[in-house]
Amino acid sequence: MKTAMQDFIEQLENNKHLESDWEDFKNKLLEKEKEQIINAWMATDNILQRLAAEEYYNQTYNQNK
Repeated sequence: MKTAMQDFIEQLENNKHLESDWEDFKNKLLEKEKEQIINAWMATDNILQRLAAEEYYNQTYNQNK
């Protein structure tokens, strides 16, 4: 499964000549997206879901690494 940000980055990489600082920019975008997804999971009253937030992100979205 790809997030909207991962799809956006893929489209940019396939359709543009990238500047040298692209990798740094891309990594910052993906880190911010990861934080948002984990924070959404952490906003629950369910303690087990909060504990599993980063594991969920890694299993669902971090398949490229």
